[in-house]
Amino acid sequence: TNLGDVLFRQDRNEEAERYFREALGLCRRLHGSDDVETLSKMNNLAGILSRLKKHDEAIALQRESLAGTRHALLVHWRLHDRFA
Repeated sequence: TNLGDVLFRQDRNEEAERYFREALGLCRRLHGSDDVETLSKMNNLAGILSRLKKHDEAIALQRESLAGTRHALLVHWRLHDRFA
C-alpha cells in the first residue's frame, strides 16, 4: 500500500483506491478478515472511499473493521485473563 499512500497524499484518490483494494484482498486471503493488518487495510480503504463520496461502502467497511477490532480485543483480553 505504499504506492496507495503516495497517491492518497497526492489526492489521486481513484488510483489509490485500486491499490488499497488490492492490499485488502491480499490481506484477507493471507490472514483472514479478523487479522489486525486486514482490519487496518479496511480502515485505509474506507478513508479513500469516503473521500470519493462512496459513503455507503465506506461505512460498511468501517463497521466491519470496528466489529473485527472489538472481537480481536475481546480475544486478547480473555487470553490475558486466563494466563494472568
